[in-house]
Amino acid sequence: MQDPEPRPRPDLDTNGDAEAWGEQFHLLAYVLKMSPMQIAQIDYGLDPDHPDAFAVFSWATQIERRYPILDEWGRAFR
Repeated sequence: MQDPEPRPRPDLDTNGDAEAWGEQFHLLAYVLKMSPMQIAQIDYGLDPDHPDAFAVFSWATQIERRYPILDEWGRAFR
């Protein structure tokens, strides 16, 4: 029996599951190199091609401020 492909789960931060959110954030930001906008779209369960995908801009800005993505030397970068 094989494990299914890992898939991002929406609403992890917005529903208060901090531990799962942290794990998913690190996977998306550091392993998959996704931007805060892409991470916000996933947290809201929106496809990037969805017509309303831009609506997560304010959440993406909060992600960028609350969870700065660091480079290998520990400096925040955009």
